[in-house]
Amino acid sequence: MIAELNIRLEAQEKTTEEIRVRKEDIDRQSAEFNQWMTRIKARLDAIAGKLERAKNNTK
Repeated sequence: MIAELNIRLEAQEKTTEEIRVRKEDIDRQSAEFNQWMTRIKARLDAIAGKLERAKNNTK
């Protein structure tokens, strides 16, 4: 996904319409990436919480 964003940024735009379309694509991909990262963070937080609870239960 990151490589695709970089390729799109390096592409030569010729018209304002092409620039607008590329920007919309990049914005959409960025939003998808941010949602993906948010889901990963939530999963890691849940795992950390379970580990912390397990640690506290063994004391």
